[in-house]
Amino acid sequence: MAEPMRFGIIGCGGIARWHANAIQSIGGAVLSAVCDADEARAAALGNEYGAPWFTDMDAMLDSTDAVCVCTPSGLHAQQAQRALLAGKHALVEKPLAITPASLQRVIDAQRRSGRLLCAVSQLRYSPDVLEAKRLIESGALGRILMADLSMKYWRAPEYYQAGGWRGTWAMDGGGALINQGIHGVDLLRFQCGDIESVFARADTLLHTIEAEDALAACFILAGGGAGALTAATCAWPGHRRRLEICGSRGSLALEEDQLVRIETKDGVRINKTTDRNYGMGDPLAIDFEPHRRQLAAFAQAARAGGPCMPDGAEAAKTLAVIFKIYEAAGIKYES
Repeated sequence: MAEPMRFGIIGCGGIARWHANAIQSIGGAVLSAVCDADEARAAALGNEYGAPWFTDMDAMLDSTDAVCVCTPSGLHAQQAQRALLAGKHALVEKPLAITPASLQRVIDAQRRSGRLLCAVSQLRYSPDVLEAKRLIESGALGRILMADLSMKYWRAPEYYQAGGWRGTWAMDGGGALINQGIHGVDLLRFQCGDIESVFARADTLLHTIEAEDALAACFILAGGGAGALTAATCAWPGHRRRLEICGSRGSLALEEDQLVRIETKDGVRINKTTDRNYGMGDPLAIDFEPHRRQLAAFAQAARAGGPCMPDGAEAAKTLAVIFKIYEAAGIKYES
């Protein structure tokens, strides 16, 4: 029998428990180490899950075959790069990077290392999301003409005050779009393809943060359709993310990762509601199962040497859209 894949977790904050639970729930994997610069936090998570704990990432890497990067966003790219170049597979919480330059460095590290690099985009593993993609690719909706993405979330002021790094350009890479909105943008790309021209405006309307807590954009899809998106953390009490896709032969709507509406000229119909609360008002009020599905796929791909989506190249395309939207809103990135 093959040895279990040894997973380490870098960053022992709230989301780390989703990764720890997922690792422990899948076959052929073991949580072999956890790491955090904060000794008390590292010890707490390690003791809770019965794993050795470290405060030095490089010392931890010797105990692992793969790592889950769960630190603040501004550390993701450099820590993934270090893990990859040390010969470890890396599964990175969103976003993979916060600037075009840091994104390129981690993609280059993956190519040099030959290891697996994946971004956490657990919505891609939802059965309803995959069914929506199947319908679109089958032609059931015809030619995609419009796509509307609404991401009106709420984050209390304490959310930003507690983290310190949240809502800053240096460590969060932005605000509502790149942090809370990135899953929606990835979902939009997954279903509708890439985005070309963009007009956008970003504002800080409520919170005392550097980056935006409200953003609106209009865009043209690469396939020719038009669309609009909103992203916010100032929309109390928080609303479910909703993606509506309209084609020449039908339409569908996803709320969070649930397919709530389909209507096509071929007679395919569904109309339902969902009570899913996927972090719309609380960042940790999310379902464990999507993380478990993605961790299981990642572990299998790492063992078999196969692909796992979204890989670094695919995650980079989603980030390229986010950077394009920010640039359209007046944000300048250093070359």
